[in-house]
Amino acid sequence: MIYDVSPDKYLDEAAQRGVVVVLLHADDTLYRRARYQLEQAEFRFHGRSYRFCCCRIKDGQEAADVQAIKFPQFRFFVNGSERSSHIGVMSTDEIAKTIFEILESFHGQ
Repeated sequence: MIYDVSPDKYLDEAAQRGVVVVLLHADDTLYRRARYQLEQAEFRFHGRSYRFCCCRIKDGQEAADVQAIKFPQFRFFVNGSERSSHIGVMSTDEIAKTIFEILESFHGQ
């Protein structure tokens, strides 16, 4: 399941335990492509340790609230700590690879 979160709840969502992937977006064609890839990744990683979210940014103030100026943007968190980010559409394989890489680096510490 992909959760929709508002910009003011974005950090609360990212602070959850496990891996959290947040797609920050404006409502445009790039968002639809990015969301589709996120849905495919969510299908691969469903479970209690993984959470996938979308956060729609409507204006400049909301963009400032999440500290982003280009969309779509993927942000990856592990146990509340941001581990990676990517601007632009990522493929499902790229999302999966990033999740594996951050988990490997997180467990290697």
